[in-house]
Amino acid sequence: MERWATRGGSVRLRCVHDVPPHLLDKVVFLRHGTKIFQYIRDRKPPYRNFTTPGAVLNIALATENSIILQNLDFAASGSYSCEVSLDAPIYTKESSAKQLTVFPAA
Repeated sequence: MERWATRGGSVRLRCVHDVPPHLLDKVVFLRHGTKIFQYIRDRKPPYRNFTTPGAVLNIALATENSIILQNLDFAASGSYSCEVSLDAPIYTKESSAKQLTVFPAA
Protein backbone atom coordinates (compact mmCIF):
# COMPACT_ATOMS: atom_id res chain seq x y z
CA MET A 1 0.00 0.00 0.00
CA GLU A 2 1.09 3.52 -0.59
CA ARG A 3 2.20 5.37 2.54
CA TRP A 4 0.78 8.72 1.39
CA ALA A 5 -2.51 9.65 -0.26
CA THR A 6 -4.20 12.90 -1.22
CA ARG A 7 -7.43 14.03 0.43
CA GLY A 8 -10.27 13.13 -1.96
CA GLY A 9 -8.08 10.50 -3.64
CA SER A 10 -7.95 6.74 -3.35
CA VAL A 11 -5.61 3.99 -2.22
CA ARG A 12 -5.47 0.23 -2.91
CA LEU A 13 -4.72 -2.07 0.02
CA ARG A 14 -3.32 -5.50 -0.89
CA CYS A 15 -3.00 -8.58 1.27
CA VAL A 16 -0.04 -10.47 -0.18
CA HIS A 17 0.19 -14.13 0.86
CA ASP A 18 1.12 -17.50 -0.58
CA VAL A 19 -1.92 -19.51 0.55
CA PRO A 20 -3.36 -21.67 -2.26
CA PRO A 21 -6.94 -20.61 -3.15
CA HIS A 22 -8.42 -23.99 -2.12
CA LEU A 23 -6.97 -23.59 1.42
CA LEU A 24 -7.84 -19.92 1.88
CA ASP A 25 -10.84 -19.54 4.19
CA LYS A 26 -10.90 -15.89 5.18
CA VAL A 27 -9.12 -12.57 4.59
CA VAL A 28 -9.80 -9.63 6.86
CA PHE A 29 -8.55 -6.06 6.34
CA LEU A 30 -8.08 -4.07 9.55
CA ARG A 31 -7.59 -0.43 10.50
CA HIS A 32 -6.09 0.04 13.97
CA GLY A 33 -7.05 -3.60 14.64
CA THR A 34 -10.74 -3.10 13.73
CA LYS A 35 -12.32 -4.90 10.75
CA ILE A 36 -13.06 -2.75 7.70
CA PHE A 37 -13.54 -5.58 5.16
CA GLN A 38 -13.93 -9.34 5.28
CA TYR A 39 -13.82 -12.07 2.63
CA ILE A 40 -15.07 -15.55 3.55
CA ARG A 41 -14.74 -18.16 0.79
CA ASP A 42 -18.00 -20.10 1.21
CA ARG A 43 -20.27 -17.19 2.19
CA LYS A 44 -22.78 -15.80 -0.34
CA PRO A 45 -21.92 -13.06 -1.04
CA PRO A 46 -18.32 -13.64 0.09
CA TYR A 47 -17.63 -9.98 0.97
CA ARG A 48 -18.69 -7.99 4.02
CA ASN A 49 -17.99 -4.28 4.26
CA PHE A 50 -17.64 -2.51 7.59
CA THR A 51 -17.48 1.24 8.24
CA THR A 52 -14.18 2.87 7.32
CA PRO A 53 -13.75 6.28 8.98
CA GLY A 54 -12.66 8.89 6.46
CA ALA A 55 -13.09 6.71 3.38
CA VAL A 56 -15.57 4.86 1.18
CA LEU A 57 -14.73 1.25 0.35
CA ASN A 58 -15.52 0.43 -3.29
CA ILE A 59 -17.12 -3.01 -2.85
CA ALA A 60 -17.53 -3.43 -6.64
CA LEU A 61 -13.72 -3.52 -7.05
CA ALA A 62 -12.98 -5.65 -3.97
CA THR A 63 -11.31 -9.05 -4.29
CA GLU A 64 -10.21 -11.58 -1.70
CA ASN A 65 -6.74 -9.97 -1.80
CA SER A 66 -7.32 -6.25 -2.30
CA ILE A 67 -9.65 -3.36 -1.55
CA ILE A 68 -9.81 0.24 -2.73
CA LEU A 69 -10.57 3.08 -0.35
CA GLN A 70 -11.94 6.17 -2.14
CA ASN A 71 -12.90 9.75 -1.25
CA LEU A 72 -10.19 9.77 1.39
CA ASP A 73 -10.35 12.29 4.21
CA PHE A 74 -7.84 12.93 6.98
CA ALA A 75 -9.67 10.47 9.28
CA ALA A 76 -8.55 7.62 6.97
CA SER A 77 -4.96 8.12 8.11
CA GLY A 78 -3.80 5.31 10.32
CA SER A 79 -2.41 1.83 10.66
CA TYR A 80 -3.69 -0.88 8.26
CA SER A 81 -3.06 -4.62 8.18
CA CYS A 82 -4.66 -7.83 6.95
CA GLU A 83 -5.27 -11.24 8.44
CA VAL A 84 -5.34 -14.52 6.48
CA SER A 85 -7.05 -17.65 7.81
CA LEU A 86 -6.94 -21.26 6.63
CA ASP A 87 -9.76 -23.70 7.21
CA ALA A 88 -7.69 -26.87 7.56
CA PRO A 89 -5.38 -26.89 9.32
CA ILE A 90 -6.91 -24.07 11.35
CA TYR A 91 -4.40 -21.25 11.18
CA THR A 92 -4.54 -17.42 11.22
CA LYS A 93 -1.71 -15.00 10.49
CA GLU A 94 -1.83 -11.21 10.72
CA SER A 95 0.46 -9.07 8.56
CA SER A 96 2.64 -6.32 9.90
CA ALA A 97 0.84 -2.98 9.97
CA LYS A 98 1.50 -0.25 7.41
CA GLN A 99 0.90 3.42 8.10
CA LEU A 100 -1.20 5.57 5.72
CA THR A 101 -1.16 9.36 5.93
CA VAL A 102 -3.75 11.46 4.06
CA PHE A 103 -2.58 14.98 3.26
CA PRO A 104 -4.29 18.03 1.67
CA ALA A 105 -4.50 18.19 -2.13
CA ALA A 106 -2.18 20.77 -3.64
